[in-house]
Amino acid sequence: MNFLFDRADKPAPSRAKPLPAAALLSIFPVLCLLFAGCAASEIFPDGRAFVVRRETDFFRCGPAQPAPPEKLAVGAFLDVLRKDPSYCYVKLFDGRTGYVGTDDLSAAPPPVRAVPIDPPKPEPADELPPPDFHEIPEEISGVVPAP
Repeated sequence: MNFLFDRADKPAPSRAKPLPAAALLSIFPVLCLLFAGCAASEIFPDGRAFVVRRETDFFRCGPAQPAPPEKLAVGAFLDVLRKDPSYCYVKLFDGRTGYVGTDDLSAAPPPVRAVPIDPPKPEPADELPPPDFHEIPEEISGVVPAP
């Protein structure tokens, strides 16, 4: 009866061998490729200006909302608050927030600098009297042209 207890106290011998270093190194690139598709989202707390490239759906509550989405016209400007690979969380200029497809947006052009309505006028220069072309200046009055 003693031999039954002796066997139960001993751990079973392990037959698994550790992987060689070459096998571990060959698995590493595969894991990198698998996780490369997991892109992180970009977050812009102040928003980043974008413009709508083509008419797109604007989802207030996400793509699974019960009501049909609104449409945003081409050329509409909006601020992107969070950009994911397939959609963006945006804020319209009227204050509404929602979701738009990332492929339907492009970066907005840089803002145009404001031109002043009344440009400053130059200061007047010292006024000189207009030249009199009927008088011959003293410097050349004694010079006679050659025939």
